[in-house]
Amino acid sequence: MKICFLTNELSFKHGWGRYSTGLLHQIVKEKRIDCCVLVSRGVNSVSTETKENTLSQIDVYRVLPPLFGPRVVKIFYLIKNYRKIRKLIKKSDIVHSLIEPYGPIAYLISRRKPLIITLHGTYAVFPFKKWHLKKIYSRVYKKAKKIICVSKF
Repeated sequence: MKICFLTNELSFKHGWGRYSTGLLHQIVKEKRIDCCVLVSRGVNSVSTETKENTLSQIDVYRVLPPLFGPRVVKIFYLIKNYRKIRKLIKKSDIVHSLIEPYGPIAYLISRRKPLIITLHGTYAVFPFKKWHLKKIYSRVYKKAKKIICVSKF
């Protein structure tokens, strides 16, 4: 089985990156699942110490748009790397968005593949406070085969 994970970074510097790195480290230890990880094109997306020491067996691709910054930049990177992202997801059996902001990308590209989304506290409900995101995230969450919540919130 092959799972394609989407996350912003693999490092211990920030919460999402720490969660993603910890989860993938455990998966690598179990050695039962083949993984590919799509990360943001940001400069520090993959910490070299993390990749070399704990996640060297996982293929990491810097193809996702940055989470923060102008919307135009995000759209540019998404259009530029759409084919690469689609090709990587197509080779997988399951798509797992480890952070909420990449849920819509996973939703649009995964097509008929099972989609799993991990939700982190207030980030899970934030899109429902924005009128332009509410409808998108409603569809994304409904399509997900599994939703994993890592907090009681």
